[in-house]
Amino acid sequence: MNFLMVGVKEETPLHIKEKLSFTDSKKVELTDELLNHHLSEVVILATCNRNEVYIYGDDSLSTQEMILQLMTRVFQEESLMSYLYIITGKEVVMHLFKVAAGLESVVIGEDQILGQVKQAEDEAQQLGSSKKILNTLFRDVITTAKAIKTKTHLSEQPLSLSYIGIQCLLKALDNNCDNKQVLIIGIGKMGQLALKYLVNENFDKIYITNRSYEKLKQFCQLDERFVPISYEKRYELLPQLDAVISATSAPHTIICEDKVPQTNKQQYFVDLAMPRDIDSALAKRSNVQLFNMDTFYEISQRNHNLRQQLAKQAMQDIECGVENFMNWLKNSRVDPAISLLNRQAQQIHHDVMCYINHKLTLDKHEQKIIDKMVKSALQRLIRKPILNLKQLDSQCQKNYTQMLIELFTDNDEK
Repeated sequence: MNFLMVGVKEETPLHIKEKLSFTDSKKVELTDELLNHHLSEVVILATCNRNEVYIYGDDSLSTQEMILQLMTRVFQEESLMSYLYIITGKEVVMHLFKVAAGLESVVIGEDQILGQVKQAEDEAQQLGSSKKILNTLFRDVITTAKAIKTKTHLSEQPLSLSYIGIQCLLKALDNNCDNKQVLIIGIGKMGQLALKYLVNENFDKIYITNRSYEKLKQFCQLDERFVPISYEKRYELLPQLDAVISATSAPHTIICEDKVPQTNKQQYFVDLAMPRDIDSALAKRSNVQLFNMDTFYEISQRNHNLRQQLAKQAMQDIECGVENFMNWLKNSRVDPAISLLNRQAQQIHHDVMCYINHKLTLDKHEQKIIDKMVKSALQRLIRKPILNLKQLDSQCQKNYTQMLIELFTDNDEK
């Protein structure tokens, strides 16, 4: 048994990444398929720029090939296999620690990723696909990431994808938002983050639209500058806008180039969604500038020095967290043997005390002393074997654990 992680290569083109995006139904489908193929535990981490499947089970080459085939079957696209990669063992553990700490994000220190890691684990628990091993791994990862953010003050640096998108827009506007009008499409987490950064700027009007108009009206009551518009009327509003920011979870394009009215007005479109909300063909217009995930990736490359500095600060904590987890994992493999020895000791302790109390008349003080002596003697008997068992390598632990179970289990219980 070992760890495996299947991910999408970083250099994968955006249109391929869109095909590999996990919907809720695809998460359930792939999880069921993997569990049906006798893999023990599964957690799927799916974000706007990351699709990774964490697995605990057999890591043989045949199993790896089977996993890749399952993924291509679920996404119904054989050509996707060349864009996937697999890592195994301790490398998976290290990768997840770094992901949760924000060291592998497009934007270093991204605030959202830690919550997304926790959500992925919560969803897997609800599906029953994350159990003892992955539960513990994700718990340790989340705890370590929180400590790193507190220590390095990453949470105080607004470097989310929404922030980068808004910064791109403001730079294009020369940081002059006077008399400018902007539309935000979608009021999910990404859209609300974008709005959080926008309200600090001096836009003349901030229009907001969402598929649920009732929810939209309630949301717009939070600030008198927010102007709700019907989702169906979004194209009618476009000619008067200076900027459009889209951040929905729609599986299809919601701003189509052929439906956008022609205008001489300089306009800026910021696409924060994955799959993309805005038709890339709009960028061909001379008066339009389009920012999307590809743009943000280019910006992230300029953060390389910062990534390295933060990585150096955080890696000591991460390496400590990884080693602690791997030690726990090693010891957990002998848990069945330890539990068996402890149960045997408890049963003998119970039987001996019953016999003594039946044969002798003892006061409570005498009973307490003898009880402690018997329990202590039994613990001394099993302590050394348990310590030795923990020191063995993985294969020896497996062999000795099985041997102890065979030796201490009655034939009628097997």
